[in-house]
Amino acid sequence: MTNFRSKNSGCLYDDKPTFQRLLSWPNEFAFSPVGKMRIPFPVRFAGISLRLLSLFPSFASYVGYRLFFYINPVARNSTCGLKPLKAEVSWLRLHTHDGTADKSIRCFQMGSESNPIVVLVHGWESTVERMADMADKLVESGYQVLLFDLPAHGKSDGKHTDLLEINAVIRGMLARQKEVVVGRDNDLDMRPCVAIVAHSFGGVCALKLLSDGAECEKLVLVSTPGTFSGVFEKFSYLLNLSKCMQTKIKSRISARFESLVGNVWQRFCPQNNIPRLDQSILIIHDEKDKVVPISEAKLLFEMAEKRVNKECKQELMITSSCGHSRILTDARVIENIVDFISHNRKSSRNF
Repeated sequence: MTNFRSKNSGCLYDDKPTFQRLLSWPNEFAFSPVGKMRIPFPVRFAGISLRLLSLFPSFASYVGYRLFFYINPVARNSTCGLKPLKAEVSWLRLHTHDGTADKSIRCFQMGSESNPIVVLVHGWESTVERMADMADKLVESGYQVLLFDLPAHGKSDGKHTDLLEINAVIRGMLARQKEVVVGRDNDLDMRPCVAIVAHSFGGVCALKLLSDGAECEKLVLVSTPGTFSGVFEKFSYLLNLSKCMQTKIKSRISARFESLVGNVWQRFCPQNNIPRLDQSILIIHDEKDKVVPISEAKLLFEMAEKRVNKECKQELMITSSCGHSRILTDARVIENIVDFISHNRKSSRNF
């Protein structure tokens, strides 16, 4: 495992990603596969179905649009969770913004309420259990840990979710709310947290949350994509969507968020949001990540280095043979995350 603290550290690294970056969207890098990828049968079947439905383009684009936010049944029906004796479980009522039914979200609290708060955010179609070892270590190190089943994941309600729903839950937890309304959560009186640790798409959510003004001292991004449009392009590749269908689906996605955030492709984009932050940032990525290429981590690190406030610190740590998800349970990764959060923490802030 190699820890790159800056591009001037004298460390060099090779680039052999599963994806390459392409300048295919305005002001934004996206990625596309270099070689063939193994595509699960259900995904291939969905793609074939959409191509057959293209005879009815409006209906096909609606189905594709819903699929973009759809969570597979394995993640939805997962019974995984934190050990009951180690975590206090509560439920938060989430009022959605897309006309679907309200959702009950399962939330966890670990450690003493008097300790500084660390929020953990798991990834898309993942579970809180993958962050259990990290949560235990943070509690042992004197932190209060907040985490939750993302909407439509684990025991939380729903079949679909999006970034705004996820961030509304985080805001609701930090504000000690029993219910929260998506789109009306920006004015909540939230407790400041010492750090947010986010994995994969959870990192996209965390960057948007902090760029909107949430208080936090440090941010840890693990296996996080560098662009939001790149997420859509990968979705399009896996389903083998035509350019025409991509355009129609993208238009529906844009319309979904336009009244709340404006241009979703710019406002949700990690590479656009990271320069706005004044937090210390640790970016962790595996060199052989097959889900999100290592080039995306380097892109985020490069953008973090361009921040106007040069007192802001950023670090890039590259692991080997940890993959996209197993990286969360690697003992060395957890140790580095805890050390990063604990090092030079501001003692003057009242938690």
